Amino acid sequence: MLFQKKRFMNPDGTFNSILFQQLLNNARYAIKTGKKPGHFTRKETQQFIIGGVAPKDVWSFINKLSSFLSSGIDLKSAFSIVHKQMKNPKLKMIVNEVRLNLDHGLSISDTLKQYKKYFDPLIISLIEVGEKTGALPKVLAELELDLLESIELKSKIR
Repeated sequence: MLFQKKRFMNPDGTFNSILFQQLLNNARYAIKTGKKPGHFTRKETQQFIIGGVAPKDVWSFINKLSSFLSSGIDLKSAFSIVHKQMKNPKLKMIVNEVRLNLDHGLSISDTLKQYKKYFDPLIISLIEVGEKTGALPKVLAELELDLLESIELKSKIR
C-alpha cells in the first residue's frame, strides 16, 4: 500500500525503479544543498500577481480577522478562514503567507512588513503593538473602525 501511494509500482504490479531512483536523487540533493528540489517547493506563495490591494480590501481583511479573534477563534484558524474568504488574489496570497509563517513562529507584523507597498506602516505598527500587548482583537477592532471612516471620508471627497 505504501509503495502504491508513492507510485513506485507500475499498474501491472512491477516495481518502478526509475521513480524510486528519482526520489533518492532528490533526497541526496536536499541533504547536500540544504534546499528542496524545485518541484517540492510551495507554489502557493510563489504566484506572480499583477495589481495591488485596495483600501476596501485591507479593511475587509482587518474586519474579518477582528471579528473572528473577538469571537474567540484562535489565530491560525482565523487566518485559515480569512484566507478562504478573500477575493483579492494578492491579499489572499499575503494572508496565506501570514498563515504559513505563523506555523513557523513568525508574527503577523513581521510578515506584513514585507508588504509595506500594500499595508500602511501605521497598520503594521498597530498590529505589532496588539501582538506584543496581547490585545490584538481590540486593536484590530479600533483599526477597522478608523479604516472605515477613512474610506468613507475619501469617497465623500471624490
